[in-house]
Formats: sequence, C-alpha cells, structure tokens
Amino acid sequence: MAVVMQMRLPAGSEQQAPGYAANSFRLGHRVLALARVAQMSCYVVAVRVRQSLQRVDWQRRGSDACLEALERDGIFASRLSVAVKQGLADEARPWFGRLEAVRAAVPRGAREYCHTQLVTARNDAPGLYAAVEGALGEAGILSSVRNYLGCRAELRSVALQINDEHDRFWRAHFEDRGVPVPSTVFFHIDNTYGVVKAMIYLSEVGGTNGPFSYVPGTHRVDVGWFEALVLRAVDIWIDVYPEERHLFAALPRLLRRKAKFGDDLDPADAQGKWLLDHERVMTSKDGDVFIFDVKGVHRGGMVKNGERRVIQVMMS
Repeated sequence: MAVVMQMRLPAGSEQQAPGYAANSFRLGHRVLALARVAQMSCYVVAVRVRQSLQRVDWQRRGSDACLEALERDGIFASRLSVAVKQGLADEARPWFGRLEAVRAAVPRGAREYCHTQLVTARNDAPGLYAAVEGALGEAGILSSVRNYLGCRAELRSVALQINDEHDRFWRAHFEDRGVPVPSTVFFHIDNTYGVVKAMIYLSEVGGTNGPFSYVPGTHRVDVGWFEALVLRAVDIWIDVYPEERHLFAALPRLLRRKAKFGDDLDPADAQGKWLLDHERVMTSKDGDVFIFDVKGVHRGGMVKNGERRVIQVMMS
C-alpha cells in the first residue's frame, strides 16, 4: 500500500481566493519556499545521520511481546498498575495546572495545537521524568524500545496534553474555504527519524473524546528516501493553514508533499478508504499506555465530546 501524501486544493481555490492563486507563484514566494525546504532538508539529513551513528555499536538483546508488536504492527498496548498510574498523575498535576492556565487565557474557539500541550524539560521536572521512566521500566518497555531502535534510547521529552471539543487544530485547515472536515482528518506521520513515542492515558478515553489511533503496518511502508526527506522538511516549517497556504502552493509539484496529509485525502478514494478500514482506535479499554513508531500513520486528540488528559513521551 502506497500513500501519496500530496496537497488537496479546495475546488475553485485558484479562482475564488483573493491573494491566493494570484500571489502563490510569484518568484519571491517560490524562492522563499524553496529556501526553507532546503534549510530544513539539511536539518533532517543531520538528524538522520545522527540516528544512524547511534546504532553503530548496539547489540540486540533477546525479544519480547512489545518488541515483536513494534516490529510487526508499529504499536504495542500495555496496562499500568493502579499505583503506578496514580504516581504519574500526582507528579503531572502541577504541570497540568500550568497548561490549564495557558488554555484559560485563550478564547475557546481560538485554541491552536500549541495551546493543547506543555513540553517539560528533565531539569525542570525531574520527578515527572523519574515517574515516567519508572513506569515504562517496570513494564519492560524501555528495554524493548532500545532493542527496536538499536540504540540506548532515553526519554527526550515528556509533554502534558489536554484536549477538548473546543480545540481547532484538527479542523481548521480549510475552514476558510468552507470545505467539510474529512473523516481522514489529521492522519499523519511525524517529521523525525529514529523515534518511538508513548501515549499514556491519565483520564478515561472512549470513542468520542480523542482516542489515539494507529494504522498497523504503515511504519513499514517504504516511501523512498527523497519523499521521506521532503515530507519531513516541509512539515517542519509549513502547514496549510490560510496564512501559509500560498507558500506551500508556490512549491514545485514534486515538492508539494507533507507529513500531515489526512486533511488532503478524499475519504471516498482508495487510499483514504484503506486507512479508515485498517485504523485501530485505542480507547482505555485497550490499555493505559501505547508505544508506537512515529513513522506509522496515526492521529489523536480530535475530541468531539468531553476532555482527555494524556502524557506524551518521546524516546530516541
């Protein structure tokens, strides 16, 4: 299965959107867009080289259910004990309080992705990092991740995330053009290499309050080195919100690729239908913690009712 991650222009945009088509392909816009892609491509290549070097001296040590699931599906679900989960909640409480203050300062209808997440640093939150490492270590997950990545992976970031039905980040891309939100909305791959993430539910998560979902096996899709590079480079510096769309459209068609492609798919097309048919939606009934390869197609946090609270952990 090959997923073509290209931009879908809303019908009639070139003729109907003032300042969009007319300005999109001006020389200045094209030069700026290409310069940004070139700059980010250098960064992505450097990350890829660093990740490759980390694997040089690693020797794999055995196998287990988590490692086997990551290799086969790209995702593994696990349970945490009540005591461990409570310890995580206690350590996370003050950081959730800070995030609540950030969200309270923004009108509900104006919240973007940056208002849903608070990324912490190890030096600022040693107790939180220790609690997360203890939870993942107790479940044997850290050793599995290290074997999967082929390096001594460590926690690189721990982020607190709150989502509710007022968040706009997942439905705002084409709202200015009146384009309906597709059922494939927010399907994406992450813009990095050599990373495994953990999603830890601290609140009860069901089918309508933003469950994380993953398309098993898509982490093994080979899109080619060039497209993989372009997807990540473009995704780092640009999205397709109205204020940035003209730069994306100014790129040559060959470079008009992005890692957040779900908004651009037609759910009736074969690719969109395949993803929806194979998507695995993970609620609290499936586990408390989900370990996944970020190269696989995934999404989450699209809350229709209520709220969800999670800890998102990046390991590399």
